[in-house]
Amino acid sequence: IDSTGVITNYTLNASPNQTVCTSQSFTLTATSTQTSSTVSWYNAAFGGTAISTGTTYISSGYLVAGTYTVYAGVCPGTYRQPIIITVTSGLSMVVNSPTICAGQTTTLTVSGATSYTWSSGAITNSIVVNPTSTSIFTINGTSPTCSGTQTAIVNVIPNPTVSVSSVTICSGRTATLVASGASSYSWMPSGFTTSSIIVSPTVTTNYTVIGTIGICTNTSNVNVTVINTPTLSLASQTICAGQTATFNATGAATYTWVPGLTTGTIYTITPTTSTVITLIGANSSCTAQATASVTIGSSITISVNSPTICAGQSTTLIASGALSYTWNTGAITNSIVVNPSSTSVYTISASSGLCSGLNTSTVLVNPTPALTVSNATICSGSQATLTVLGASSLTVSPTPLSITGSTIVYAPLLSNTTYTITGSNGFCSSAFVG
Repeated sequence: IDSTGVITNYTLNASPNQTVCTSQSFTLTATSTQTSSTVSWYNAAFGGTAISTGTTYISSGYLVAGTYTVYAGVCPGTYRQPIIITVTSGLSMVVNSPTICAGQTTTLTVSGATSYTWSSGAITNSIVVNPTSTSIFTINGTSPTCSGTQTAIVNVIPNPTVSVSSVTICSGRTATLVASGASSYSWMPSGFTTSSIIVSPTVTTNYTVIGTIGICTNTSNVNVTVINTPTLSLASQTICAGQTATFNATGAATYTWVPGLTTGTIYTITPTTSTVITLIGANSSCTAQATASVTIGSSITISVNSPTICAGQSTTLIASGALSYTWNTGAITNSIVVNPSSTSVYTISASSGLCSGLNTSTVLVNPTPALTVSNATICSGSQATLTVLGASSLTVSPTPLSITGSTIVYAPLLSNTTYTITGSNGFCSSAFVG
């Protein structure tokens, strides 16, 4: 019925029923074929004040899920066309919030909507992230009727800082490796699970320790450097007084000798008494030592005779007091036979083990007397007198009547007689037969 009271038919074209999410705004439209009419919007089928006018109605949405009705009508008519608004509870998106270790990557996966937009810009339902610290990722999801927002928290735990110091040891020694920075440990290749381990490698070896805090691990490598301990050898020596002992060192890089604190591979010493020698050998920081004794052997006293002989005679020289002998004549026996024509000196060198000695033998050669006899021719029955020169004493055979100095007196001779006269100069003698 219009303003003149005439009944008029008209058509009201309004939006279809709507399904929205809680707090989701929506827009309704309505148009009328009735001229000079205004569309009004109501919350009730009859009565009440219009909540809005115009062909478009914009609502900020409903906070509580349920079924609501908005009515569109044209004044002054009484018919109001209902539009049913179904309000659902909204999107329920589910996304994981993992915990990772620093440096790791993780996959965030969301569900509950049909399309997604991440704060990183990705539009897939899952993304791979590797944050350096704990981070929040926001996801906007939509479905045909709803949209919503969800967040994922990636908790980043710092990796443990595992530290262990390298060690240098000498061969045959042990090393203690101490790890820090984690709550639990695992060593390779030993397999120990303590924070410190004792190892005794024979060669330079690398050890790996895995440190763990919670779900996070880290590794550290450590070298145990093995330096060969020197292997030294010294042989004791026995020398004679005044001799020098010489030692040669092997088995190390550097050497120090005691006494003297000298260095080098060769060491000489001329001790006056028996002495202990100490050799300290070093390979870098690794040392070893060896000792040897230098014993002063007994001195050699060589005894040899020094005979007196007459010219033309031979004599035997005999040495004693050693084990081996060498004469200046070239003989190597302890005794030799000599017949010098004049007084001579013979040298003998002898040794016993490492000790040697020297001595001389003097062979004194006395001359043989040269007798001069004055022959006597006498008459039968007369005494004979001979003068013998060249000797200090005389003996005669057969025995004469007398011997006075160099004069020999024979008894009266009755026939030719041969006499032997021996003259002596103390040690040597010669004979004359006449």
